[in-house]
Amino acid sequence: MKNFTLLIFAIFSAMLLNLNVNSQTILAVDRDGSAWAPESFTDCWPMYQQALDDNGFSYTYFEVIDGDEDGPDLATMQEYDIVIVWSGEVWSGGNTLTDNDQANLASYMDGGGKVFLSAQDWLWDKYPSAGSFAVGEFPLDYFGIWTVSQDNWAVYSPDLASAVGAVGSIVEGIEFQVEDIFTVGKEGLYIDKIDDYFGDPLFDLTDPTPGGVCALQFESGDFRSAFTALSFAGITETEKRTLLMGNIVAFLYGSVGENEIAAPNAQINIYPNPAVGYVNISSENNIENIEIINTVGQIIFNQNAPGNSITIKTNNYQTGIYFVRVKTTEGYQTQKLTIK
Repeated sequence: MKNFTLLIFAIFSAMLLNLNVNSQTILAVDRDGSAWAPESFTDCWPMYQQALDDNGFSYTYFEVIDGDEDGPDLATMQEYDIVIVWSGEVWSGGNTLTDNDQANLASYMDGGGKVFLSAQDWLWDKYPSAGSFAVGEFPLDYFGIWTVSQDNWAVYSPDLASAVGAVGSIVEGIEFQVEDIFTVGKEGLYIDKIDDYFGDPLFDLTDPTPGGVCALQFESGDFRSAFTALSFAGITETEKRTLLMGNIVAFLYGSVGENEIAAPNAQINIYPNPAVGYVNISSENNIENIEIINTVGQIIFNQNAPGNSITIKTNNYQTGIYFVRVKTTEGYQTQKLTIK
């Protein structure tokens, strides 16, 4: 049986969309194989559930119980703003995504839907002889993947894969590691290298070396998507997994600029950005709590801040990229902050 790769896809320039707890905005689709072959495939849902719950997102869980069956139909997906799909260590038989799944996802995105796909062996499964894709093919049209080197990296336990959020991505500078969570025998992680692309790099693999791009964020006039060939479920630190998921969801919802992310019902302003000596944070809604998180996932500032604005001194913080997580009466939002 083929061994499996780690897909992570972690990313982002900031914005933890403000979500109504009672509204279903995310559809989480589980095709990891643990429902139809638990003796062969690892259950990845707990890792996704943790990252979604820790971000306070509202979601519906949809598990595919037979690999030959389709996932949710188009009408079901259209009820949600974002669809997150993962295939775990599944690698053959068209079980990563069926043909109907791909067609439905394409139609969903044509209508403005947003998709996050973590599928380490999707390209191996559906396009085993492909090193490149042409216009009209699903990987290029909807995820910006042009050419790939399949299974370019192999990582075996107890070794770990190391990655970092790519420069200019929504997860720029966030460093994280991924482990082989697949199968009892720890058969290894097999990771595709994305050589050429029309999207933008999301994750750069830094170890094994030489490294390269293993995940993309992609934006067209109609939709946004993110794809990782490095398993998101295998991220070793829950804090990093949470931070990456929050930023990916933020990107999919859409930004209005490099330093400001739009969220329904929760307008947050952070200025000056970059910050020199201080930063102001204000909101149209009452601010309940503010956290500043570094790219290692550590919370370096945490303060309850009743009111609509606060000024924070930044003199004692090292220069670099940070994430500001703001909780208001309308929900959460995260934005990227640069300190100089």
